[in-house]
Amino acid sequence: MQEPSVRQLRHFVLVAECGSFRAASERAFRSQSALTLSIQELESVLGASLFQAGRRAQLTDYGRECLPIARDIVERFAQQTVRLRNVSAMATVTMAVLPSFAARWLPGFLALFTERHPRIALRVLDDNSRNVEDMVINGRADVGIVSMGAIDRRIEAKALLKDAFALVCDRNHPLASEPHLPWSALKGQKLLGNLTHQLLAGTVAAHHVHEPQLFVSNMTSLLSLIAAGDWTSPLPALAVPLHAPEIVAVPLRRPSITRQIGIIRLKSRPVEPAVAAVISIVEEVVKGGGQGRAAGSSAGLHTTDSGKKSA
Repeated sequence: MQEPSVRQLRHFVLVAECGSFRAASERAFRSQSALTLSIQELESVLGASLFQAGRRAQLTDYGRECLPIARDIVERFAQQTVRLRNVSAMATVTMAVLPSFAARWLPGFLALFTERHPRIALRVLDDNSRNVEDMVINGRADVGIVSMGAIDRRIEAKALLKDAFALVCDRNHPLASEPHLPWSALKGQKLLGNLTHQLLAGTVAAHHVHEPQLFVSNMTSLLSLIAAGDWTSPLPALAVPLHAPEIVAVPLRRPSITRQIGIIRLKSRPVEPAVAAVISIVEEVVKGGGQGRAAGSSAGLHTTDSGKKSA
């Protein structure tokens, strides 16, 4: 026995709801003749007329009884089609992060994320804060982890933690054994400049780093030079890898200055469930300490001794 197709039932519902074959054909993106043929085929399968003869968009008594049934079949089919697509398609989220986040929290984050959300694919990019923010603004990343300064108005930002600046040096450096240092201790040292020093603008520490002998933007290269023993650099403490015994971070005081690390996303983009899952686990891992936190790390960019604030 021949059965009606979902396509035919959908056309029947459209004609009944639109009140005319012409309007229904426009909504179905079909010609009026094709829609008429589809209804005729459905009536042939059912063995009865759905619309009154001569009044083509007026339902017969049989048509009125069939309409709620046909509508229910069409709606259920649409719902189940969505479910099938969700099963077959894996959502993908792109997250751009600071190297310090990648080194300290990414392993713990990935362990939780892959366990809880095996159907979500994740792309992780690491870069400096400026480039991470650009990726989020340009849609190349769904979320970003940045050092929060002056945030673009298109961005929604949420603070995660604070990270104090320290003098990063080789553990055999003469200053490595000090419990903490004043910023004046940087005078006479072979200092490497870095993009994180932009966070010191407007603070009393700015003049200590404004003319470095050498500038290195890549954090991996910078830490390699420091590990070689000759160079030092004031950096946020969390920039130091957990498993780097040759490097130490001596807290810088008078004043103590911290950067604020936050998570950002584009305001104009709706928060998809997969993106919300990423944000939730990032917050959970950071709050729980992840792979561990550097001494002196607390959270927001400010100076505690001088009272000045910077971005």
